[in-house]
Amino acid sequence: MTQITDDWMVVPFTKIKVTDDKCASGTYSVFNRVWGGTEQGCLVNKLDWMGYGSSQVVMTTREYDSYISSKSSTSSKSSSNSSYDNRRREPCMPISMEMPKV
Repeated sequence: MTQITDDWMVVPFTKIKVTDDKCASGTYSVFNRVWGGTEQGCLVNKLDWMGYGSSQVVMTTREYDSYISSKSSTSSKSSSNSSYDNRRREPCMPISMEMPKV
């Protein structure tokens, strides 16, 4: 937990309260940096329904597999809508699980 040590150098903590809720007025979150997580993630350019535009979405590998599977099962059964073709059109670009060095 080096983040607490690093943050202590900036502002010392006088009281720490663990909560799943938002911080109360006049208090601040100790953990405010992005956490890398424990599952491999990927960046996906999800195509719009016509295939002309896209939006970038971050997914876990499991979510990506589910997304491709549902897309393949709901589309027409032509060979161009296979799981392989959908993965080729909307690839899962891996996101490193290592946090960048600051």
